[in-house]
Amino acid sequence: MKKHPLSQISSKDPVESNPSRASIKQQAQASYERKWHLNPEQFDASRNALGRDRLQKTWDLIQKHFDLQEKKVADLGCGSGEIAKKLQQAGASIDVVDIASQPLALLKEVSTTHQAYVTHTPLKDGEYDHVVSTEVI
Repeated sequence: MKKHPLSQISSKDPVESNPSRASIKQQAQASYERKWHLNPEQFDASRNALGRDRLQKTWDLIQKHFDLQEKKVADLGCGSGEIAKKLQQAGASIDVVDIASQPLALLKEVSTTHQAYVTHTPLKDGEYDHVVSTEVI
């Protein structure tokens, strides 16, 4: 019987007295990969009226305060990519960052993708006109 690829990712390392940054990142990545695999809809902010309203209000604020045409924008913790897609449609060049690979696969056509921990991205300082990070806790 063939094992599912996610079954080989452990979200719990042996108990460590002082876990390394790499270990913490690996645990978080495994957790989000599993969550995306089991229930990707939970990351879709447009799945219900409250989420759609929140997305619209966020988008209205972005449009009101930022010129997006021909701007370089980073979306940290992009999730299902609703904001990233709107940014791209508004004329921005987008780089997206998420810890899970599934959302990035959905966004390869509209942006440059980076699988990374939001607090430790490969993005260079000063390279972006705007950075957005919505619904990231």
